[in-house]
Amino acid sequence: MAITLTEAHRFAYLEVQTILEASQPYVFRLTNAAGGGNLDTFTYDSEPTLEFELPEYSGAIVTDQVAVIRMADKYQHWRDLLSGRAAPRTVVRMREVAFDPETLVATAILTHWIGELESGEINPEGKPGIVELRVTRCGGRIDRELGPIVSDLCWKRFGDFKNCGVDVEALKIVTTADAINRTRVTITDTAITGQVNFYWQTGSISRGDVRINIRAWESGSIFLLSEYPPQEWLDLITNSPPLTVTLRPGCRKTLSDCRRYNNEGNFGGIGLRIPRRNILYELP
Repeated sequence: MAITLTEAHRFAYLEVQTILEASQPYVFRLTNAAGGGNLDTFTYDSEPTLEFELPEYSGAIVTDQVAVIRMADKYQHWRDLLSGRAAPRTVVRMREVAFDPETLVATAILTHWIGELESGEINPEGKPGIVELRVTRCGGRIDRELGPIVSDLCWKRFGDFKNCGVDVEALKIVTTADAINRTRVTITDTAITGQVNFYWQTGSISRGDVRINIRAWESGSIFLLSEYPPQEWLDLITNSPPLTVTLRPGCRKTLSDCRRYNNEGNFGGIGLRIPRRNILYELP
């Protein structure tokens, strides 16, 4: 049964947004208030079972770095994200709106947690009909090294304008996939298969808000992906082939690949000219 102002003076508001291509985010909003609600000009649908469990604080110390969301298992969006297939990065914002019990006017908007969806579970602890989501903090997460690595491979992030300089978006090609078998994607477009060897390796294939890294491609029409494509891709390519996708090239961080992009001046392989010996035990 939905919560009303006769039973509570605060209501939970949940905003979920997938992040990849700014022009195509998927957003949905829920609240446990009866009849839904409006906040910041946005409409929130009513979900009476929605509840938050925030980390415990001990002074200035957070004892747990995840917040937990629970609600009824009736949203296909959560099942898609928890299926083990590739999914877009998902940012979650948990807020609470406090009301004056006499005037029924909102008096405060409290932001309790903003983070990324880390994991989830259907029917947690054997409780049927429930989905449980774990949301980590957005801050403090590092997805690459803090500084250069002394190696003959480039340490820079390919396509990062701050240090690499290659404009990957200008090199992307929209094409069609003819078949998908587990992590194997078949593309016969000569604009794709006619590229030089390893051009697409470590690159990506994307559709909408889902982008998957290309684990292996040397030449030919077979691309091996690092994750299973979403079920939506499989359904589309089965019911109305072919499937429109976007490919972006990659870089194996070698000097030869850097030269391929005419970008040798930005090559970051610091250890390229260091002798291959242990200076602690070997003399020059």
